[in-house]
Amino acid sequence: MQRDNQLVFADFEHFAFDNYTIDIAFLWLFLWRYRNWQDYLIKKIITSDGGRTQFRISLIRILSTMYRLPFDTGSDKKKMSIERYLKTHKWVKYLVAAGESFESIMKVK
Repeated sequence: MQRDNQLVFADFEHFAFDNYTIDIAFLWLFLWRYRNWQDYLIKKIITSDGGRTQFRISLIRILSTMYRLPFDTGSDKKKMSIERYLKTHKWVKYLVAAGESFESIMKVK
């Protein structure tokens, strides 16, 4: 972030012409432990109903294509059951909420 509170975002790894929010959603996901940064990003960039719809689509696209489940870690102590993972991991909660509405995504805790 620059000193004048302008957010500068440049990353074309997941760039998509049909959806300008794909990179924003990718960054937003990786800020899942920093809710205040997530909120700031959304307030600065996602300002329209169309943007909220595109953001939901981006979350679904990212989570459904890059999602890897950590079930086989090589150690019984580190293995996590599918049931526990699907109930507890925040990204799973985001994916379910994205299927419902933008507001549901913002309510995930």
